[in-house]
Amino acid sequence: MIELLVVIAIIAILASLLMPALARAKGKALRIQCVSQLQQVGFAMRSFANEHRDTFPPQVEIADGGTRALSDPWMHFSVLSNELTTPRILFCPSDKEKRSASDFSHPAQGFTSPTNRNKSLSYFVGTHAYSQQSQTLLAGDRNITNGLRQLETCRPANLSSGAMSLDPRRSTDIRWTPLLHRNVGNICLADGSIFMATQARLRAHVIHDPVGGDPNGRNHILVP
Repeated sequence: MIELLVVIAIIAILASLLMPALARAKGKALRIQCVSQLQQVGFAMRSFANEHRDTFPPQVEIADGGTRALSDPWMHFSVLSNELTTPRILFCPSDKEKRSASDFSHPAQGFTSPTNRNKSLSYFVGTHAYSQQSQTLLAGDRNITNGLRQLETCRPANLSSGAMSLDPRRSTDIRWTPLLHRNVGNICLADGSIFMATQARLRAHVIHDPVGGDPNGRNHILVP
């Protein structure tokens, strides 16, 4: 009996040592899957732009198949139904608060159903992304914040409100929240590349690299 208890105790100790490592490995695998999905989102966005004078959905008029002036994030992805094979790509596997939709239809399981929409979307959309400015933010993990708890207008997307500003002058407020990937995140840039960013790299990128779409160098995003 004593030997059995010793064996059980050893197993318990080994399990306690292995669990954190297994959790980190699982988290890394889920983040890699998220990167792969954002690559597909970027490809879909660029395919759309190729057919719309190198312009992404948030700056293309609705009459021309775009989503300009629409403030709901899910709408900017629903127009990509021809480019994306499934809306499951829009659901990050690390997202515990969202659920994936089965297709882009309107019934209960569809992405455009009132019960899904932003509830089936794990990624923000950039309203200041330009093909000519390769480092502007096109899409990315929704666990991003400017820390200000306020939304504003976005002139390129003709939004009167609802846009989150990533202002280089307030870069210390820009960060990832713990919702996904343990305070880090993934961003798809306008050239289709994926930027795996820590807190520091996110702030540095917003300050130095993208030159956003307004005179102050800001990127605006819509977060579900």
